[in-house]
Amino acid sequence: MTMMTVEPIVAGFHSRLIVNAFKGFPYELIEPLVYDSAVLQERIEVPEGFLTDFASIPWMFWKILPKDGPYNPAAVIHDFLYADALKVQGEPSITREQADKVLDEAMGVCKVAGWRRWLIYRAVRLGGGGAWNAYRAGRHPNGII
Repeated sequence: MTMMTVEPIVAGFHSRLIVNAFKGFPYELIEPLVYDSAVLQERIEVPEGFLTDFASIPWMFWKILPKDGPYNPAAVIHDFLYADALKVQGEPSITREQADKVLDEAMGVCKVAGWRRWLIYRAVRLGGGGAWNAYRAGRHPNGII
């Protein structure tokens, strides 16, 4: 019997983030965004037509963490994971903590500065529960879906 080894997935994007910015908020993906997650050992494909607000950063922090930044692709992956939770037969197959770890991982892939990455990750861990729960209840936390 021959044993097959499966190579672990290495984190990385396999497409560019392309949105329709002419319509304004929320932004709509006009092409799928494809990301391989080492955290989940899974490929994530955010479909064309998905609506996102990028990073949900309160306005009072925009001086140090603009709503639009190098973390945009990571934020879209995170929005999708919160919205979909990679559902299997209608039930989430990942936890909020895993989704947040994927955000941190993807920000690293996007080469987000270490201090920004840490700050965004900590903010999501502290304040993301409301959005996660809103999605589980079938609502979009920002009312865009």
